Amino acid sequence: MQTIQKKQNTYYSIQELVFGYSQFSLNLEILLSQQQTISQKIFKKINNFQVLCATLSTCKNLISFKIDLSLCYFGKEEISSIIEGLKNCQQLKKISLFISQAQHKNQEIVGDQIISAFFKLRNLLNIQDITLDLSKNNIQASGAKDLGYALEQLRKLKILSINLSQNSVQDKGATLLSISISKCKYISFLSLNFLNNKINDQNMKKKINQRAKKMKRVVRIVILI
Repeated sequence: MQTIQKKQNTYYSIQELVFGYSQFSLNLEILLSQQQTISQKIFKKINNFQVLCATLSTCKNLISFKIDLSLCYFGKEEISSIIEGLKNCQQLKKISLFISQAQHKNQEIVGDQIISAFFKLRNLLNIQDITLDLSKNNIQASGAKDLGYALEQLRKLKILSINLSQNSVQDKGATLLSISISKCKYISFLSLNFLNNKINDQNMKKKINQRAKKMKRVVRIVILI
């Protein structure tokens, strides 16, 4: 019997995903941030990430995955669960993670802890396209360094877009991340947003741009510092 594959599956809650998804899905979007209202920005019911992890692990044909957790209420464990759930998705080529202004558990600042979860991305060997919005999470220089190391492991990466605006990566973090990205030999499109990160060294800003321009396969570069 032939299986009909949907072109796009978009869900707005974990419950909706669990009851409505198909393990044969090729493209999957989970837009939890859209459940927020102006007066109620913290989505306190986002506590069933183990179920989400188990669900994602069955989507072995997945090619594209997008999840928006902006303004949601979570920590390192939840991000780790999502990436852990994707480890069986060896066909995955595109991943988009929107984690802007996360409402962290117990009001802790865990921006760098969330970054550490990205080390598991190295198991997704066919990833070619990554979009990360990590703005407004108080990410430090150490977090930028760890993110760079994780990206270095993705040998097939061609498209990379990272928004780190309104964090605290400073001169050191921006430099270390740019050095790691320069080692990704197949990148053809690069977009980096470092605005409002306490970056003051004008010479360092020039070096980041020069480093990107020296990447042999890059045809388009957008760098905001």
